[in-house]
Amino acid sequence: MTEPTAPETPELDRRSKVIESGRTDTLAWFIDWLNDNGYAIAHRCTHVDQKPGRRCWDCGDSGFIGAVTDYESLIARHFGLDPAKIEAEMQKLLDYQRALNATQES
Repeated sequence: MTEPTAPETPELDRRSKVIESGRTDTLAWFIDWLNDNGYAIAHRCTHVDQKPGRRCWDCGDSGFIGAVTDYESLIARHFGLDPAKIEAEMQKLLDYQRALNATQES
């Protein structure tokens, strides 16, 4: 039986380089500091459906809606990483390891 071929993982490789650089730690510490001090990261409201002279239903005219809670995706986006590609590559690695284990057991 032939051994399976390891999949290529360009997005995971890029993520590893970003993590090894330490830049993600700095952002994570800053986000933790914001949260610890009562601040939140929010989305800017675009007032898409607002009628002239009426209060915006989405943001109440504050200009901001919905605090960001998915910081991992936010940080990935900042560094140009695609979380869906990362997940797919991780799944391919898992499938590869399972196939490798199966060939070694037989």
